[in-house]
Amino acid sequence: MTEGAVGFIGLGLMGQGFTRRLAEKGYRVVGFDIDQGRTRAASDWGVNPANARRKLREPATSFS
Repeated sequence: MTEGAVGFIGLGLMGQGFTRRLAEKGYRVVGFDIDQGRTRAASDWGVNPANARRKLREPATSFS
């Protein structure tokens, strides 16, 4: 069940852990990293990729 939406900037080691856990708990997660490879990899665990930081304004809560 989706409880809400979360935007996340930075999908490195710490961002991976946070976004994986949020996605597992049913949150809709939108993520961005300047390394496009990390952004693509995050989609494997349920993160919706954002192609720019400004795209993260849509989710209710954003972290960076």
